[in-house]
Amino acid sequence: MCTVKFVLFICYFKLKTMRKIILFHLLLFFGQYLHSQTCGWIDITDNLTGGSPAVFTDVHFINDQEGWITSLEGSGAIIQGSAIYHTKDGGETFQVKHMPGYASTIHMINELTGYAGGSSGFLFKITDGSTWTHFGSTLSSIADISFPPGSNPDSAIGYLCSGSGGIWKISSTLTFINAGFSDFFSGISTPSVDNTWICGRNNIYFYDGTGFTAQTTPDGKYNDIYFVDNDKGWVVGDSGLIIHTQYGGASPWQTQTNPDPWNRTLNDLFFLDQNIGWAVGESGVILYTSNGGFPWTVFKNEVTTQYLVNACFTFSNNGYVVGSDFNRPLVLKYTNISGMNDVQVSSSIQIYPNPVSEEMNILVPVGTVKIESVIILDLTGRIVWSGSYYTSVNNGVTVKIGDLKSGIYFCQVNFDDRQVIEKLIID
Repeated sequence: MCTVKFVLFICYFKLKTMRKIILFHLLLFFGQYLHSQTCGWIDITDNLTGGSPAVFTDVHFINDQEGWITSLEGSGAIIQGSAIYHTKDGGETFQVKHMPGYASTIHMINELTGYAGGSSGFLFKITDGSTWTHFGSTLSSIADISFPPGSNPDSAIGYLCSGSGGIWKISSTLTFINAGFSDFFSGISTPSVDNTWICGRNNIYFYDGTGFTAQTTPDGKYNDIYFVDNDKGWVVGDSGLIIHTQYGGASPWQTQTNPDPWNRTLNDLFFLDQNIGWAVGESGVILYTSNGGFPWTVFKNEVTTQYLVNACFTFSNNGYVVGSDFNRPLVLKYTNISGMNDVQVSSSIQIYPNPVSEEMNILVPVGTVKIESVIILDLTGRIVWSGSYYTSVNNGVTVKIGDLKSGIYFCQVNFDDRQVIEKLIID
C-alpha cells in the first residue's frame, strides 16, 4: 500500500512539474508572438486586379478569408459599369465579375448565396458562388440590403431600401411593402426576422413585419444604421453625427459624443457586438469604440485622407474599409502587422494579481488622463470580454472579469490614444 502511494506521489509530482514546464513554454511562445504582432491598417488596393475600378462602394466578408467588394468601373468621374471582386484568402488575391448592371451594395448570406444592387434599380442574386443573375427591379437606385445574421439561404427573408423612399422585401420574390415615404433612404438593418430599421435624411422608421413606425430622433442627416440585436442600434450621419438607442428606438434616440475635432461626415458603421464598433467617413476619418460608443475614439494614425464609404469586420483584429476620391480607389485592411505606432506592447502597465480569478487591478503610468477601455482576448484573437465595467482607482482601474474559463489570455488597455497589451492568466 505504501509502495502504491509512493508511486502515485511520484506520478503526481511529475505531472505537476510537467504542467509547469508546459505553461512556461506557452508563456514564452505567446510572449514572443505578442511582442512581434501589432494591429494596423495596410493598403491592399493593388491586390484587386482584372478590372478598372473608379470607386469601391461596399464590402462584405462572411469570415476572415472570404469577402466581396463592389465597385463602379471607369476612369475618374466617368462611370462605365460595375464589378464585384471576390477573395477567398483574406484579400491577397481577388477574382472579378463584371456585372450586367450597376451593383454598389452587396449582402452575402453565405459563401454561395447573396444579393447585390445599385443605381440601376436592378437586384442581382447569386446561388452558386459564381454566377450573378437578375432577380428583380425596384425602378429606383438600391441604397442598402440587409438580412438577419445566420439566415438560411433557402428560406432567407431580407429587406432593401431605395433612394426614392422605397422599401422592399426579399424572399422568393421581390415585394414592395411601403408607399408614401418621400425620404431618401440610405441605410437599413435587420437584426432578426420582422425587426427592421431604416434611416434616411432626418428620419428613422421601424418595420415589425406588418407596418412602419416613425421614431423620435435628434436633428441631423442620417447616412447609415446598424443594430446588433432588437434593442441596441446606432446611426451615423453628416457633420459627425452619432446617435444610439438601447431600446429599439421605443424611447427617443440619444446623441453620442464624437471626438473628431473637425466633425467630419460619417458614411458607414459596423459593430461586432454591443461593445465593439467602427465608423468611417470623409477625409479618411475612422472612429472606434470598445464600449458601445461610451466613448468613441479617433484612430491616431490615419492612413488616408480619402472619402471612406463602407466598413466590415470579422474580428477586432481583422477588418476592411473601402473608399475613393475619384482619382484612386482604396481598400484598407486592418490586421496583425509589425511596426505600427498606435499600438504598443510593453510593460508600461501592471496587472495584479496575475494569475487572477475574479477581480484584477490595472495600473497605468502616472499622469494618464483617461483609461478608455479594457479588452480581454483569447489566444485566437477573439474578444471574450470588453467594456468599462470597473470602478476607478488611483492611476488605474479594478476589473471584474466574470466567468471566464481558466487559461491564457491577452489584456488590452486603451488609454490616452495608446494601446498596451499584456499576458493574462485566469485560474
